[in-house]
Amino acid sequence: MKKTSEETKRVEVLDLYNNQAPILNYKNVTLVRYGALTRKMLEALDKEDALVVITISPMEVHGNFLPLATDYLGGYYLIQVIRDLLTEKRQDKHYTIVDVPGLPIGTGSLRGVAGTLDIGHRTFRNCVIDYLDGLCRAGFKRFFLSSAHHGLSHAYALEEAASTIMKRFEGVRVATPVHWMAKTLYLDDPETTWTNIVQKFGQKPLSEQEMAALHADHHSAIMEICLIKKAAPNLVDSEEYKTSEPHIDGIGHQLKGMFSRRYCHHFGYEYNGMPAFADSRDWTPLFIHLIGGLCLEFVDALYADDVKAFDHFRYSHIWQFKFLKTNFKLYFIYPLILLLIVIPWILYFLAL
Repeated sequence: MKKTSEETKRVEVLDLYNNQAPILNYKNVTLVRYGALTRKMLEALDKEDALVVITISPMEVHGNFLPLATDYLGGYYLIQVIRDLLTEKRQDKHYTIVDVPGLPIGTGSLRGVAGTLDIGHRTFRNCVIDYLDGLCRAGFKRFFLSSAHHGLSHAYALEEAASTIMKRFEGVRVATPVHWMAKTLYLDDPETTWTNIVQKFGQKPLSEQEMAALHADHHSAIMEICLIKKAAPNLVDSEEYKTSEPHIDGIGHQLKGMFSRRYCHHFGYEYNGMPAFADSRDWTPLFIHLIGGLCLEFVDALYADDVKAFDHFRYSHIWQFKFLKTNFKLYFIYPLILLLIVIPWILYFLAL
């Protein structure tokens, strides 16, 4: 039962800073809150060995049962997952995690839906570049961009920003694992991946309906419900998602949404998948294990002595899809239009 306003503890807007020390030690991990540091504290940090984690996800409508900040909260929850994994599986090494105030922005979201705050592709990329640029000039070398929003243009823009920064600053490594997560969970071989993880955790085999639900788990469905129920359970309307019928947009509709706002409505549902299946089993440890394992691989690569060890993680497989580039129109569409205008004239003069 939800607490009434009288029963709820009063929380001041600035309690995030007032009730937290700038530097917290937890086993072999030191957590640093960047926004609470003084310049003297910042100068004392071993910045070259620190891991800077930045949450970057937009405010976006997630049906009637999840908060607008679902992707943003999911990104922050990954910081906790990383911390816990480092204390459990990397006890022989000390890590300093610098939690930089996140960017509640993103691109490739439900642009046509009231409540969604979508940032233009180029503007978004440039914001991330400038944010990272300042941190690099402060002396930081290792970055993990935490995002739970997987729009293709969003993921590509993050990789573009990372690529720009790594070319601009020698020795800097920027990890952008958001598309790797989607690829691991849903693209590579989901039947094998999920069959193996279910067996590993001693759960019953997946039903055909559950596998179909995983294939359709694109937006505000099983994974996001499970992560937010873990990260901020009081923000989830359980009765609403349990009674939500399946809704699946085809890939064609999703691709159209990249070019026009009117294709981003999800026909009034504002979710894409089968949210009611979020309670068909205990999915949460499965998602955390798969996503956390991938995050740990990225962190290991960020700290690897051999520079080439990180090369594999610089770009996901979407890097080859140049139509996702920020300047796609400039490099491809505009020249094509110009060519279509010029060709008839060339043919005309050749015919004279």
